[in-house]
Amino acid sequence: MNFINVVPIFSSSPEFAVSEIKRQSGEVGLKRFALSMSMHPVGTPAKDRARMTIECARRILEGLADTPVEVGVLIQSTLGHGWSGPVPLTNEPWQRIVMADGKVSSRMCPTDPGFRDYVLFCIEEIMKLKPAFLLMDDDFGLRHGECFCPNHVKMFHDATGQNLTQEELQKLVVKHTAEENPLVDAFCRQRDELILAFAKEIRKVIDRYNPNIVCTMCTPSNGHSFVNAVTHALAGNAMPSARVNNAIYGANDPLKFIQLTRSTNAIRHQFSNVPDLLDEADTFPQNYYSENARLFHTHLVNAILCGLSGAKLWMSEFREPVHTGSQRKYEALFRANLALYEELQKTVANLEWTGVKGVLTRPKHLNHPMTNSRLTEPDWNSALLAEFAFPVAFDEGNRGGIYTLTERQARDLNDDELTALFQGSLLLDSTAVKHLTTRGFTELMGVRAVEDPNFFCTGEFREGMKATIGLMWQPVMAKLERTSDAAQVRTWCVTNPGRSIDVAYVAPAMVFHTNKLGGRVVSVAWSPEEPYYIVRTPQRRRLLLEVLAFLNGDKPLEMVMDIDQQVLVRHGIIDATTELAALISLTVDSIPEIRLSMNDTPRNVRLLSPEGHWIAQEFTYAYGVLTVPRTVDVCQPVILKIMK
Repeated sequence: MNFINVVPIFSSSPEFAVSEIKRQSGEVGLKRFALSMSMHPVGTPAKDRARMTIECARRILEGLADTPVEVGVLIQSTLGHGWSGPVPLTNEPWQRIVMADGKVSSRMCPTDPGFRDYVLFCIEEIMKLKPAFLLMDDDFGLRHGECFCPNHVKMFHDATGQNLTQEELQKLVVKHTAEENPLVDAFCRQRDELILAFAKEIRKVIDRYNPNIVCTMCTPSNGHSFVNAVTHALAGNAMPSARVNNAIYGANDPLKFIQLTRSTNAIRHQFSNVPDLLDEADTFPQNYYSENARLFHTHLVNAILCGLSGAKLWMSEFREPVHTGSQRKYEALFRANLALYEELQKTVANLEWTGVKGVLTRPKHLNHPMTNSRLTEPDWNSALLAEFAFPVAFDEGNRGGIYTLTERQARDLNDDELTALFQGSLLLDSTAVKHLTTRGFTELMGVRAVEDPNFFCTGEFREGMKATIGLMWQPVMAKLERTSDAAQVRTWCVTNPGRSIDVAYVAPAMVFHTNKLGGRVVSVAWSPEEPYYIVRTPQRRRLLLEVLAFLNGDKPLEMVMDIDQQVLVRHGIIDATTELAALISLTVDSIPEIRLSMNDTPRNVRLLSPEGHWIAQEFTYAYGVLTVPRTVDVCQPVILKIMK
């Protein structure tokens, strides 16, 4: 696997990086390192300070000449990172970025040829060091609210013929999305094209020194619409490589891995023909307050399960050039599990993930300056189903199985793609039903969303229940109306006084339908993103197990963990007789044993050990449940290979 550890350059102590790399090479097993080099312009001329930094890097590389490691450079602070205070750190006469609110940033705009020349100078001087590889950091792109400088206004005028003032352009972009306004679309494309052209300029400089060197693109938090093109531009004729932006800085919260799994898969899907995709297992600012060691280990395991081929690490002393041992816990877990990472990557390389599937799309507009990336928005899996310990997966929607849609995914699919989904098994929330009603899919759904300003409910109910299930009305809900007599209402939105079952039926809450294409569809009147006290209940989990059984051809869904605790479950098919189950507990309460639903009797269960071996486990199987007497603790991933 491609693990790259980033180490700092202390200008006062360049020898520290030498000793750190030598120590981690011997003690931790790391073989690839990247020197963290900030190219943020400081002083005037700015090139003088850059030369000082590059000279430190040269001394470090000389000190490692007899060490069998690869040392590259992480090129930081070119466009976005670095100083963002009220005044610039250089008096160079370069165009500064103008924000959407009219404020002038201290950072420089890449439309300025003088600033681009400075960056290209830095690239050339770095290449003279003969680094093993390069990484462009994730500030390589225009960020939120950028840029409305005179150069950008002129570029917009030249591209569109619209002679808008800076203020008029700002108001236009702030008010409209790219989907609804062609001028905003042109402005967004102009931003992308600027960065792509700059990437091509950078690669030309690189190729003058080493056309075979890999230059990895670190994906920014926004701007995913251009990341694939920029990755290939920076790669030139070398292997394309990118790092996914999926760090969880400052959030020691295991539940983050649910959304992280969704966003990692969604971002990975934006790439094509990029064989090397790295995890962002960064611990910035390199201490346990930001990310504890178990989360760091789980981050790496989860990345491999998501199909990534390595990781960019930050296990190093970044605050002071002293070996304080502050990284020991990270290093110990990494070293202890290095063989596990390697074996797991081999195991999942050709595996077919199954379970409840979120649909991955390629939205056209992902780089609007005033909105965050839609790729990090939740779906059914990340908002709810994964928390219920249901196995979750993500693909393009064309591999069969149970798929889920909210409006966010549905609006990115054309009618043919949606029709194909309706031929299989499909779970729709209220937002999807509303959206698909407007697009003419009411017959295939078996329901429609109807407007009723008086619609409200206080619970969900069906005959035979001993109590209603909480379902307080929310604006996101849809009032459902059947469009086919064949559609079966399984539960109802009701009003009831107190908690009694003396209810008044209002509208369907959950509808099962087998449509004319043979597809099975379940529509619900609520959204998985509703408040946790409404949707995250054991009662609703039991209802959803019925939903999944219907969508699974009237059979219980396999590899559901039998527990009312939050566990991230992944289920993959290795071959006709072998399956993989990956379990990540996300709660602080230990789980005393593993109980997984299975439709076939297993003959062997093996656990992947830190040493990379598959160890036979004791197990029992009865009444469709596999039981393995093994404790599962928070952020201690358990990987099982199950033979049938």
